[in-house]
Amino acid sequence: MEENLGAQIKQQRAAQGLTLNELSELSGLSISYLSQVERGIVPASLEALGKIAAALDVTSNKLLDFSNCSEPQDGIFYSYETEVLPQPEQGFFYELSLSKQADLSMDSFTVTLLPARGNADYRFQPPAGVEGFAYVLDGTVKVDTGEKTYYLNVGDCISYAKHKKTAYYNETRRLARLLFVCMGQSGR
Repeated sequence: MEENLGAQIKQQRAAQGLTLNELSELSGLSISYLSQVERGIVPASLEALGKIAAALDVTSNKLLDFSNCSEPQDGIFYSYETEVLPQPEQGFFYELSLSKQADLSMDSFTVTLLPARGNADYRFQPPAGVEGFAYVLDGTVKVDTGEKTYYLNVGDCISYAKHKKTAYYNETRRLARLLFVCMGQSGR
């Protein structure tokens, strides 16, 4: 998947006449990192993917437009059209839709939070600059909005604003899963 994503990023960058240096300035990511992502050497993190999509003024769906995926009809996303991207050092795994519908005004993805077991670095934060909501599918999740802390259970939902840094934690011994729906451009 890294090679396909890198090729898509390079193709979008070239189509806009941008150099790696210019994309670096627009995204806030280093030239070296962007080069490695484009060549498929390192995977792009969720945050980096969001920054790259925003810098290129495209949705993350557009960057994940791989030719080997069938096109969903009427906004249908099939489970076999997803890719699981592990971030175990940060305490989560996320699952992205590989939809070819790049013109959607919203994106969705699921995040599985690993049990923290005392590791304070195990948390998930939605990409900066997007707004949406998170719905708890499994487990219990601690949500820190910076102003207040909430504990959400299965079926609970919370919205997040693009100007706030909301963090999601799993303080239990079991996996927790959330569905995120992001509104607007670069939802992932």
